[in-house]
Amino acid sequence: MTESWRLKAERAKHHLQDIYTMMRTYEASHPYTAERVVQPKSQKHIWRYVLRVTEQPDPMLSILIGDFIHNIRSALDHIAVAISAPNRWSSAGFPISQVDIWAHDAQGNFVVGDDDARESFLSRIKGMDETAKTIIESLQPYCNVPGEGEAQTLTVLSRLENADKHRSLIAVGGGVKNGTTIVTARGDRLEQDAFGYRDDGAEIAKFEPTGPAFAGLTEAEVNVEVSGPTVIAIYAGRGEDRVKYAARPCLDSMVVALDGILTSLEPY
Repeated sequence: MTESWRLKAERAKHHLQDIYTMMRTYEASHPYTAERVVQPKSQKHIWRYVLRVTEQPDPMLSILIGDFIHNIRSALDHIAVAISAPNRWSSAGFPISQVDIWAHDAQGNFVVGDDDARESFLSRIKGMDETAKTIIESLQPYCNVPGEGEAQTLTVLSRLENADKHRSLIAVGGGVKNGTTIVTARGDRLEQDAFGYRDDGAEIAKFEPTGPAFAGLTEAEVNVEVSGPTVIAIYAGRGEDRVKYAARPCLDSMVVALDGILTSLEPY
C-alpha cells in the first residue's frame, strides 16, 4: 500500500498537470496590449507606455494552485507524523519557521520574543529520531542562504498556504517576460527591450518625439506593438511585503523539494 505522504504528493502532481493545462490556454491568448500614460506637465515631451493586461487568468486557477499547495504541505505533515511515536501523533507535524526563533543576542536572550513559536516547533518534532530532527532543522529557511534550494521553497510554500488558508484565494496575474516593444511613428521605428517580468501597469516603452518631423504628432499616428511570452505570476503577501513568483518554476520547485524531503525522512 502506498504511504499517505506519497499519495498526497501524487495528488499534488495531478493538480499541477491541470494547472499547467489551464496556464497554457491563457498564455496562448497573449492577453495584453500597450497603453499610453499621460505624463505630468514637466514631462509632456516624453511619450510613455505601460503594459495593459486585457484579461487576467481564470479565478479557478487560484483554486487549483491552492489545492496543490495544500497537498504539498499535507505530505510534509503526514511523514512527520509517521516518523513520530504513536503518543505524539496528535501533536506532530513538519514545522516551517522563516525566522531564526533560536537566535540569541549578546546577553544570551532570545532575539525573537515568541515563546509560543518555540514551544510549537519543539512539540511538532518531539520524540522523533535525532537524525530526522536534524534533517528537519537543517531545512528551515533561516538556516540557509535566502533564495537557494529547499529552504527558499519552504518559505514560499508557507506564505502561499497561509494566504490561501487564512485570508483569500492565492493571487495570480498575467504579464510578459523579456518582451520587445516596437514603436512606429510617421515612418520611424524604435525597438525597445522590456527585460524581466512586466505585469499590468508596468512601463514597457517610452520615447521623445523631437524635431520638425514630429511636430504636432498625434496619438493616432503612433503604433505600439508588444511581443513576448505571456507569464503567470503568483503573489504572496500584501502592500510592501508583497512578493511575486514566476508560477512555473515556483510550483515545479515545490514538487522537487518535496520529493527530496520525503526521501530523506522515509528511513526514519
